[in-house]
Amino acid sequence: MIDLMRDVQALVTGMLQFPIDIPFTPYRKALQARARLNTFLDGLINERRALLGAKGERHKDALDEFIMHKDDKVGTISNQQVEDNLIALLLGGHDTTALALLWLIKYLHENPQAFREVEAVDETLRLSNIVGMVQVHMSSIHLDESIYPNATKFDPSRFKLWTEDMPGECTR
Repeated sequence: MIDLMRDVQALVTGMLQFPIDIPFTPYRKALQARARLNTFLDGLINERRALLGAKGERHKDALDEFIMHKDDKVGTISNQQVEDNLIALLLGGHDTTALALLWLIKYLHENPQAFREVEAVDETLRLSNIVGMVQVHMSSIHLDESIYPNATKFDPSRFKLWTEDMPGECTR
């Protein structure tokens, strides 16, 4: 998985470089990473096609959807087309979410009123803690009805009391 992540990073970096295919350039490294990704994905696609053909085993994921896609003009799509689609998904999801969150944090920091209005962040983290490997099991606290009435209900207003009394800043 680490090698896969490195190859995706090399591909992202190389895509933004001048396309000169010279050894040791980011562009060459991207070409090499793409070749490794294609080899890896080709093996995965062949394995999945075999499972689908032999056992009818489905995983109900994007790879299955691409493999099973049938078009009136083309029929099923080739491994190369599946690889292109999977790589597009990998690249599309690589930095976009992190960058969007980074800008969100910057703009909320610059606008305290908007920050106070975005109470749903606390409620989102209460229900779906992103740090699942801490010593305290946060869900057992966050879903405790004695602490949070209607704990399984998404209700950003439960945090209003904390933010209403804090003009200009949000501290707890």
